[in-house]
Amino acid sequence: MIAVRGAGGIEGGAHIDSSSHGDNSDPWGGSNSSTVGGSGSLFPYFDLNVPRNVTTAVGQSAFLHCRVEHLGDKAVSWIRKRDLHILTAGVLTYTSDQRFQVIRPDRSGNWTLLIRFPQKRDSGIYECQVNTEPKMSLAFWLNVIESKAHIQGAQEVYVRRGSSVSLQCVISQAPHALGTVFWYRGAAPIVTTADRQLQIDTSWTDNQQLISRLYIRAALPAHTGNYSCVPTTAEPASVEGKKVRSERV
Repeated sequence: MIAVRGAGGIEGGAHIDSSSHGDNSDPWGGSNSSTVGGSGSLFPYFDLNVPRNVTTAVGQSAFLHCRVEHLGDKAVSWIRKRDLHILTAGVLTYTSDQRFQVIRPDRSGNWTLLIRFPQKRDSGIYECQVNTEPKMSLAFWLNVIESKAHIQGAQEVYVRRGSSVSLQCVISQAPHALGTVFWYRGAAPIVTTADRQLQIDTSWTDNQQLISRLYIRAALPAHTGNYSCVPTTAEPASVEGKKVRSERV
């Protein structure tokens, strides 16, 4: 919380709560084939130039892209490795969990597994399989993380009227596709174009942390309030607040 204090006492109060919600290596095995058969036609084979180590945040849709060339009359299935559950076969979904769906544009070799609203329990290995003999498979690793955010420093901040103050929100374990970070005072989103005393800067660090900074150039009593930093994929339970109090003259 930031508060601006003056002779007349402290005006208002606020609390800030912040939360958040590939590579092409083959560490999990899998088989591929591009052999020319006796008839001169190509057998199916996987395009390996796709991300196979995919990270997403809790609640943020995940896409596993499997591309099969020269499929012919064969079929593509998606399997969850931990329990060998068939998720999709062709364009049909073979699970009661409707979060799973295969996306395949017409006449395309792309068989993309879509996982809506993923949870941490969905992390693990998924296999794209083709029903050749022997069976072909290509493994993908999905890592679902719960992004966590906090505003650094003391829970309450007191500043003199006219002084500057900076709040820094750090979002750890954040994929680059995290999205936008919003700042709020109370329940109202902060719009910097409406208050020229405010500025927001967001940047990435070398260790994959997302940093969002809120600057108040010259604090006024009107800036007293409960500030929060909320990434678009934040879990409400992980939101942390900070109170800023500004002095009156």
